[in-house]
Amino acid sequence: MNVKVPGLCLLLLCTATQASRAQDPLAQLARDVSTKVAASGKNRLVIETRFECGGKCGGFDRHMPGLVRAAMKDANSRIEVLTQQELEPLLLEEGFQPIDYYLTAGLRAAASKANALFLSGSIKLKRDRLELEVQLQRVPEFKTFYKKKVALTRPVDEPADVPVCEPSSHVCLASRGITMPTCIHCPNPSFTQEAINSRQVGIILILVTVTARGTPADLKLIKPLGYGLDEKALHSMAKWRFNPALDSSGKPVATRVTIEVNFRQM
Repeated sequence: MNVKVPGLCLLLLCTATQASRAQDPLAQLARDVSTKVAASGKNRLVIETRFECGGKCGGFDRHMPGLVRAAMKDANSRIEVLTQQELEPLLLEEGFQPIDYYLTAGLRAAASKANALFLSGSIKLKRDRLELEVQLQRVPEFKTFYKKKVALTRPVDEPADVPVCEPSSHVCLASRGITMPTCIHCPNPSFTQEAINSRQVGIILILVTVTARGTPADLKLIKPLGYGLDEKALHSMAKWRFNPALDSSGKPVATRVTIEVNFRQM
């Protein structure tokens, strides 16, 4: 005689599901990160939108942050994982562009503005697995206070490797079939007397949009040097001209790139 016990079946199913989640390394990682976030006294988190990936990575560098974000929400609903919609206004307030949501410099500025912790990551693809390492950092100093590695089963269906573009401005990042723009007229900025007197040398980093016409736009200083050299570099770069980036069909496209200006004294 068969006896149906739906309540018992439901209990066994729930128990099996919980056990499966407990053995899920990504879920365990999210629980560990949640514990560290809670212990820090903060409840807001910004997750990097593109994880560093050595070699060919397909679309995993953008796919994995989304999986980590979902796992974090499941692990602790009291931790606020800030979304793109919430972060873009903060980027604009800090002088960045919407495409900078996909760049570490922009996200770090938004994390500082939001008084949130910052989670970055790196991945390595192996034949049958994916190795993920995450780092949790405090703002504004961005010093790592927690780091963890996990090994995940590599999915059979890999995420698509598509260009990173911002829909409203049509600005892309130089990768995934989008070439790098090349400078064809790049006058060097001059030293200031203050920098000469103090023998100041170093590197300035500037985010710039190179338009489809090859002109610079939306310059944003992300690593200053001082001594009046930042202003000199920005003024000089505004006069630069480029061969613009090309998409896979050979069409010129606007790109967002980081340019290094090196000040050296002989």
